[in-house]
Amino acid sequence: MKKIVAVAAILFVMACKENKPEGPIAQEFVGNAIGTTYSIKAFSESPLEITKQVDSIIIAFNNSMSTWQESSDINKFNNGAND
Repeated sequence: MKKIVAVAAILFVMACKENKPEGPIAQEFVGNAIGTTYSIKAFSESPLEITKQVDSIIIAFNNSMSTWQESSDINKFNNGAND
């Protein structure tokens, strides 16, 4: 009987053990940009926070290539501005 209790106790302890997933975890970042949406899937061992970096790339793109933003480089070029 003592052996059964000991085995049951070991199984109980093993069942309560936190099981961490092995390998990278999938993370998805979504948002709006340039009149549409984007979705970025990343795999990492630890949580990522890339929203600020993605936003800075989108802002740089808009400042350069946006036809909707009057102050963008492409609009200045198309309008003959000499900046």
